[in-house]
Amino acid sequence: MAMAMHGARRAMHEYDCEFERLNEEIARRSAKKVGIQLPAGMKRLATEIAENLSKCGVEVIISGNSCYGACDIDENLAAVVDVLFHFGHSPVRTHLNVVFVELRCTIDVKPAVEEALKYLNGSRICITTTVQHVHTLNEVAELLIRSGRHPIIGKVGKKGNEVGGVHAIYDGQVMGCDLRAAMVECDEILFVGSGDFHPTAIAMNVCKRVVSADPFTRRVGVFTPENLIKKRILRVERAMSASSFGIIVSSKSGQFNMQIARNIREKAEKRGIRSFIIMIDDIREEALCNFDLDAFVITACPRLVDTLSVEKPVISVREFEIVMGERKLDELIPKPNAATHSDSELLSKE
Repeated sequence: MAMAMHGARRAMHEYDCEFERLNEEIARRSAKKVGIQLPAGMKRLATEIAENLSKCGVEVIISGNSCYGACDIDENLAAVVDVLFHFGHSPVRTHLNVVFVELRCTIDVKPAVEEALKYLNGSRICITTTVQHVHTLNEVAELLIRSGRHPIIGKVGKKGNEVGGVHAIYDGQVMGCDLRAAMVECDEILFVGSGDFHPTAIAMNVCKRVVSADPFTRRVGVFTPENLIKKRILRVERAMSASSFGIIVSSKSGQFNMQIARNIREKAEKRGIRSFIIMIDDIREEALCNFDLDAFVITACPRLVDTLSVEKPVISVREFEIVMGERKLDELIPKPNAATHSDSELLSKE
């Protein structure tokens, strides 16, 4: 127990929790009940954050539900508190009583990046990261220049093309559903951050070799697009023989796409394929395995199809259009530096 608390306090020193700003928000709103929400990888900070906020004399309620992005607001908790502090993501839309806290990381990224330099090929390197490290990009660029390379920080502009309108707001920032910052003319891509989720998405959708540098562990990862794309093609080919589909709709407001699901069902029924709309809050493997269906289509975040380990094929909306013969299979192989469109945007045009 003591070790767990020590770990939480140590982690607190790795992030800027902006307590001064949060205390001001509590006072400005005359809040009595405060909610806090964090993604899974940061939930270890929850109790320490709660203890700090409770010093303002407020009741603090921690969300124990899943949190997969800025689009995933715990609306049930938000409805019973005066203000909900959503940690770990950049703001994407206005909520009356939700305050976004980006949790910028204070860890020095230089040792990890210097190690990653050994694995980079080519001279034109696109630098990408998450919101936690976006403030370090100029520093990373300077390291690349010193190594004789030409750094590129991709622009994200004002409008995204992502599920529910969610998009990155900082140059160089990538999200699972917004990779515009990586879609530039370059030889390879350097990702500064933790985990495989983002570098995998970049490699597969931008069709570039990605080298990742983890500032916490100082480990380097290398991600190549070929095998990832082969898995995607195999998944779609398996779905082509399906005679029944479950059309998955997320009940999370930021990923709720019922009209898209109805469009899919109509297309399937015209082909004589049995299809059923299934609404799920937390889309996990165990939620799908019990259904007697041949395949599933995800209308929520399209990246879910790459993270779910299910025996039956799970495909995105765009991939379903390939199954229906509306698109060609080779469209799954992205052209380097070509902009991509989200599944939601594609169907909303119909």
